Amino acid sequence: MVIVATPAVAKDGSWYLGGDIGAVWPKNQDIQADVNFADEDAVDIVDADVADLEYKAGIDAAIYAGYDFGMFRLEGELGYKHGKVKDFELDNDFLDDISEQRGDLLDNDDFDIDEKTNVWSAMLNGWTMSWSVTPF
Repeated sequence: MVIVATPAVAKDGSWYLGGDIGAVWPKNQDIQADVNFADEDAVDIVDADVADLEYKAGIDAAIYAGYDFGMFRLEGELGYKHGKVKDFELDNDFLDDISEQRGDLLDNDDFDIDEKTNVWSAMLNGWTMSWSVTPF
């Protein structure tokens, strides 16, 4: 398999438009938290590892457009990335502490988490093109 990348090609004084789509692997997350119970007699949780999130592969897409002024180009890009949670696991000690304060048993299903992550990005840049000739 051969993959080739080239810069956007545009003639002087013209617009160009492009896009791409691919895969993204969101980084797994270790979640730490401080919990302050309103009760003075309660044991607070300080800087504890409370959960782990693992993500599936997601999509990464972008569109871009630009204008070639000749020796100067101006280009903009709008990108979107999306990933879904593969596994969400709360720490057992954290669950036990919260359950003790509430007076009932809790598990992962009692926490309503958004099981996806989305990122929008935007970029605007400009650059000049210069040429140099080196004699042999």
